[in-house]
Amino acid sequence: MLFALLQFTCWEAAMFLAAIARSRDLGRSAEERCLLILAVEVTLESSWAAVFSFTDRKSTRLNS
Repeated sequence: MLFALLQFTCWEAAMFLAAIARSRDLGRSAEERCLLILAVEVTLESSWAAVFSFTDRKSTRLNS
């Protein structure tokens, strides 16, 4: 359980850092930049969720 929590935390940190890298030059004010980072992070996570869902890799460890 602790390992799964660590994996999830690392995954979320990686998505957050990727969102920051993608939106580095686009936001002008602090509010725009925060909203842009949030939007990019949601888009990235939903894209990866679709990949995992379509390849049936979402819960293979739990089903075996």
